[in-house]
Amino acid sequence: MKKLVLLQHFLLAALVTIISACLLQTQMVLLALSNIDIDITWSQRIYMSWQDLLGLLPSYGVIITIGLVIAFLIAKTIRKHTRATSPYLYVVAGGFTMAAILVGMQPILGVTLLAGARSLFGIILQIGAGLLGGLCFMRLRRPQTKAA
Repeated sequence: MKKLVLLQHFLLAALVTIISACLLQTQMVLLALSNIDIDITWSQRIYMSWQDLLGLLPSYGVIITIGLVIAFLIAKTIRKHTRATSPYLYVVAGGFTMAAILVGMQPILGVTLLAGARSLFGIILQIGAGLLGGLCFMRLRRPQTKAA
């Protein structure tokens, strides 16, 4: 039962990371279009965000999920074998995952596939998505105290 709860917590954290990373990527692209005086309505923003989420989920979503598995296992190992007891290691692991993914894309694929991550601000937003997913996982994994 504990492993099932752990899996649920992980999947929710991964989903938070994936959705926020995809939506932030889309908004960075739309911002760039707005900066060259292209009008984008709210309905177009929502539609494009949904389409990007569907399009990026099979590839970027899988990459993020695998990265988070590795990073959270490393964080757990660090917590287990050192005196580092801070659950914030999961937050750092989530941010590091996104940074590593973005840094790894360039030399492996020869291009930054995410147009929204081609600027420093876009990269920071992607790392922020990882931090958010790590925070989600940390909060879900905290032992719950019972109210008296």
